[in-house]
Amino acid sequence: MIPVRIINTVGETALVEWMVGADFVRGYLPKGVIQANATISESDAEAATSYGVTWENYIRNSVSVKDIAREMRRHGLWTADDLRARPQEYMRIIQTLFALDVVAVFEGVK
Repeated sequence: MIPVRIINTVGETALVEWMVGADFVRGYLPKGVIQANATISESDAEAATSYGVTWENYIRNSVSVKDIAREMRRHGLWTADDLRARPQEYMRIIQTLFALDVVAVFEGVK
């Protein structure tokens, strides 16, 4: 049996969340298949109507570790002391490098 967390119910339908390995999954199920101890069977989990976007289909990581390291050096982050003194600079670098990937995700899920 799979432990679930009930997110919401409407009528006889429940939106539930469970884990598959290290991943969170949500799906709609009839309330009647949820056991009193908040578990569902494997077959009910497989039969659930999927909820949410499969982000893995849209996220494209075009930034490499080498890209990040290059930008860190370009912005004067050469040592651990540099990083500790200017963590906000590191965050700006990461946000800038991943900005195009974020745009691609939004474009993909239109």
